[in-house]
Amino acid sequence: MATNQTNNQVNIDQIGTSVSTMDANRAAELGNSQKMQTVLNNALVKEQARLTAKYGQNDPRVQSLATRISYNPNINTVYSQEINRLKVFSPAFDLTTWRITGCVYDSTGNPLNNVTVFLTTNGTSALEGVPYSCTGTNGAYTITLTSDFVAKLANANLQLGVSDSNKKVLAVSKDTFVPAAGIIINYFIYIPSTQCATPPVP
Repeated sequence: MATNQTNNQVNIDQIGTSVSTMDANRAAELGNSQKMQTVLNNALVKEQARLTAKYGQNDPRVQSLATRISYNPNINTVYSQEINRLKVFSPAFDLTTWRITGCVYDSTGNPLNNVTVFLTTNGTSALEGVPYSCTGTNGAYTITLTSDFVAKLANANLQLGVSDSNKKVLAVSKDTFVPAAGIIINYFIYIPSTQCATPPVP
């Protein structure tokens, strides 16, 4: 039995190394694609300016370019988020543990630095003594529960909470999670906008 567990752990470690290598390669390729997208976008902007000067703002070709250009900032954000996700470091994984990892973003898709990600059952406070994670500049977090926590929380429906340095809860995941040994979950968290909107006018 112990030999099987050792072999399984070796296999998990080898798979983890392979996945990390593939993630690094994919991040590099996506970075190249993002650069090409930026070059293309700059070319489209120049062509739009040329056509506008020659044919005017209402020319169908100018309008078509404007539509294409308007999509590019969103594409750039998606590229950045995926590259960011691929660069999240995940420590060696033990088959007796449960892990949840991912990134925290604001409502515009920018990573949130120095917020706390914690596990909760009531949506308002962290579980006492249970590990939590603080995000870095890339918004990444990782929470790993050791086997004793996995056993203790095996029947719990956990949610992820995010709080700021003042311990104000910024968001709670709609999804729930039940810890199980040998499982890794990747989960992105988006903080809703708290900006006060102007009232409607007649």
